[in-house]
Amino acid sequence: MGTQQNNLSRYYEFVYLADQKLFKMRWRAESTQITEEEFRKVSINYLKAIDLYRPVNVIIDARKLKNFVISPALRQWTAENVLRYAVEKGQRKVGVLVSPDLNTRASMAKAMSGLGNENLEVHYFDEEVELMYWMHKEE
Repeated sequence: MGTQQNNLSRYYEFVYLADQKLFKMRWRAESTQITEEEFRKVSINYLKAIDLYRPVNVIIDARKLKNFVISPALRQWTAENVLRYAVEKGQRKVGVLVSPDLNTRASMAKAMSGLGNENLEVHYFDEEVELMYWMHKEE
């Protein structure tokens, strides 16, 4: 099994670790220039990867997604189209590595606030070590 690279684009890369049922999405430095329309396209590609791999756990490295403000409309679209689908496909935990940039951090937290439920845990981390500990601890 091992690691399988799914997708690499200007804005992101996806990696699936089959032995851990873990999917990683890393935003790239170019993501500072992303538009809402492009963000939606990235989200649709994410859903295609989720459909293909069916990961239980997801890590989103958003540290390079700086200065991107998620509008209320995009937040609603994400909740209705991305997170709902991810839960239906079996996701249980999403750990997000966040940027130290206060605007981006606040936007990401606001965008994802209240999106977790009894079937999906969403937590934010500054350090990957903390995230990995949380991701692998027993329920």
